[in-house]
Amino acid sequence: MIEAHGGKLVNRIVTGDEKRQLKEKAAEMPALKLDFDELTAVNNIATGLFSPLEGFMGKEDYNSVVEDMRLADGTVWSIPVVLGAAQEQASQLKEGEDVALYFEEDDELYAILHLEEKYKYDDKRKQKKYIQQLKKSILE
Repeated sequence: MIEAHGGKLVNRIVTGDEKRQLKEKAAEMPALKLDFDELTAVNNIATGLFSPLEGFMGKEDYNSVVEDMRLADGTVWSIPVVLGAAQEQASQLKEGEDVALYFEEDDELYAILHLEEKYKYDDKRKQKKYIQQLKKSILE
């Protein structure tokens, strides 16, 4: 069997009593609505497709990926995996709390996010750096 990228296969899917308890607690949590791409990222993290990521990237990993196409620990990773929120929403969320994640199309609960870190990121910087990296790898 081939080893998972980064050395470990992540499985963040909860079942049984833990799942039931989290669903009950979700009603008391702040909530974010996800679009399809964000929901897909949640699924990719939960099922291990984005191994070794165990959640959305923190600032250190994000900056490392944008600058060097590697996670902060040196693992090759080319695309930042972040969950954005509008400034108004983000200001209401606190680091260390759990946030219920719902899909905007069906208003169903799909995941619980433990908010470890909030930070601003610059999509233009990310795009510019990514294009530079592509040009370097493709054209040189």
